[in-house]
Amino acid sequence: MAEQLHALLGAFKPRMRVFHDMEDYNLSFMLKSSEEALNSLLGVDMMSSDAGKELIMERARYVYNDSLDLFYDNFKNEIARMALTTYKEEDSEG
Repeated sequence: MAEQLHALLGAFKPRMRVFHDMEDYNLSFMLKSSEEALNSLLGVDMMSSDAGKELIMERARYVYNDSLDLFYDNFKNEIARMALTTYKEEDSEG
């Protein structure tokens, strides 16, 4: 049984200038692992917002380019903003 492709693959491929299907499963794996890592880090479903989806694709881009070690430093402001937004939403609910 073939693995299911990630929901963001269609948006991610043109951004990465990948116009063939040979890397679909590898790119989907990068997107999935990025989604899981960010979900775990922030404790929120990253796919529930456009900002979350953007961070997933950016992290996957860094993975693709073997530069993951630079991602968290380069996106610390966006990650902090997402964490604060999530905290504010939880605080207003409780």
